[in-house]
Amino acid sequence: MTSESRKLPKPPAFILLQAIKASANPTQYFQRAQAKQGDPFCIQLPGAGDIYLTGTAAGAEEIFKASPDTFEPVLPNPVEPLLGPGSLILLGGPRHKKERKLLTPPFQGERMRAYGDIIQAVVRDDWQSYKVGSTIHVQEITQSMTLKVIIRAIFGIESSDRIEHFQHIIEETTRRYTPALSLSPALRKDFAGLGPWKKFKTSYENFDDLLQEEINQRRQSNIEGKTDILSLLLGLRYDDGTSIPDSELKDQLRTMLVAGHETAATGLAW
Repeated sequence: MTSESRKLPKPPAFILLQAIKASANPTQYFQRAQAKQGDPFCIQLPGAGDIYLTGTAAGAEEIFKASPDTFEPVLPNPVEPLLGPGSLILLGGPRHKKERKLLTPPFQGERMRAYGDIIQAVVRDDWQSYKVGSTIHVQEITQSMTLKVIIRAIFGIESSDRIEHFQHIIEETTRRYTPALSLSPALRKDFAGLGPWKKFKTSYENFDDLLQEEINQRRQSNIEGKTDILSLLLGLRYDDGTSIPDSELKDQLRTMLVAGHETAATGLAW
């Protein structure tokens, strides 16, 4: 989040140096900033202004209880190339309220409780591959499980091959969007068809094509009575009767798939 209030401006060279340090070792950089400033702490990135971060429950409560006028989404946002400009978590003001109002119904009440069956099925299936006494990497397990749950909940996919294909595309895309690309826009260039940005864009396009394929298939089928999230989203209408454009729909799907599974997986791992 970025605050409208500003401290004394820092020279561009200083801010760029901070971005380089944060890109090289985000964990160490954040820990040092937290130790120096307390929590929540503030960092600055090129073109993004003051960004407030927290690593504590008390800090999260302080930020969430702040007046809506105090903070706004960071723009340009480091995750925008990965999620898309229409992602709900990147919107502010009236547009955020409009989109949130539209997207809320599929995530309430019995519809959410119904996904509990999917969660149980995924955990039972995955856990059978682990044996007592074996060494496991907890976060890898939780990331795999949460991603499978979200894929099944969003698209209603039952085929294990199709789920694995989705997993591969999503994991490849997120892996190739490195901290350096996230924090240093200057690196987001295609060097004669080579380099990390080109690799990320190729994976992103594959991801986009896969989402569009699912949307097209669903539009050609009868979605009435279906409970998967994509079918529910396709049935939503704004106040003027229009549906969500495909480009914005894909931004929301990417947000749920990428941001949704990693945050849940980290919480479960802890």
